[in-house]
Amino acid sequence: WQAVIIGMIGGWVYLSSSKIVLNVCKVDDPLDAFSVHGACGFWGVIALALFMPESGKLKGGIGGDSCGLFYGEGKILGSALAFLFADIAWTGGWSCLMFLPLKMAGLLRVSSDVEDAGMDVSKHGGSAYSTA
Repeated sequence: WQAVIIGMIGGWVYLSSSKIVLNVCKVDDPLDAFSVHGACGFWGVIALALFMPESGKLKGGIGGDSCGLFYGEGKILGSALAFLFADIAWTGGWSCLMFLPLKMAGLLRVSSDVEDAGMDVSKHGGSAYSTA
């Protein structure tokens, strides 16, 4: 029964994050990479910390067996949240080191003329789709 709840919440997380990325953040992510891997990945980590039954106990490096918050313990939830914050810091730090110099050098965007014409025209000499 937990898998049904986790899956339903996961679907909601995906749809919500996809709409937020497009409509609020104004980022056109045609593959929904953040929604699938980022938001749903975060939900998967938190779901384990909430729903892990006693029969699936882990040795989490915290001094003994643990189970999820809904089974009486919250130690794994704290560890999961610490992991997620560390993941954000690690990924964000390396991303800044990679992309800020590229942005400052003007290498992250194409020119407005190329953007208006479309990347298909500039790279392949024609449109990918017939819009007539």
